[in-house]
Amino acid sequence: MFADGTIVRARTAVIATGVRDELPPINGLAARWGKSAFNCPFCDGWEHRDLPVVVIAAGPGAEHLATMLRSWTPDVTLVDASDIAELKGPGNTLETIELCDGTSILATAAFVRAPMSPRSDIARQLGCVVDDGGYIVADQDCVTSQAGVWAAGDVRRPPPAPHQVVLAAADGSTAAISIHKALIERDQREI
Repeated sequence: MFADGTIVRARTAVIATGVRDELPPINGLAARWGKSAFNCPFCDGWEHRDLPVVVIAAGPGAEHLATMLRSWTPDVTLVDASDIAELKGPGNTLETIELCDGTSILATAAFVRAPMSPRSDIARQLGCVVDDGGYIVADQDCVTSQAGVWAAGDVRRPPPAPHQVVLAAADGSTAAISIHKALIERDQREI
């Protein structure tokens, strides 16, 4: 049922709600998210090769993220999120990271290692098994524990699994094929 009370009935459902990055409360970070502040070195590191970048440590794995980025630029500074006052630059661009002690660091991009969590609780509401972090447990065909429900993308990939659009799209294709096969089998049984 939707918020407005509308009820939709379907033979199957795919949960593909993704994850939410739990960004630290740093002034200027949310406005730059996806523009000059990122979480994936493989998605956005190349564009900042040989430029100064900062890794903001807001969760486990920040040192590893910094190591990954050093394959594109030697100018990587690792800073704890609690030491940062603000990200500054015109519009959505980044020029400096202002620290709480009044100093600043030049940076064209910030990469944030922060906790993530599944974006929706719908899996639990539908009765699907989820792990301790709320990620949906699904098999290689994206089938969940609940009949007629599949899960695709980041919502079924707990860390340290990579969260990337290409992997989510592959899951979507896998789920679609699996659903098609399941519907054919169900229809054949009903004949």
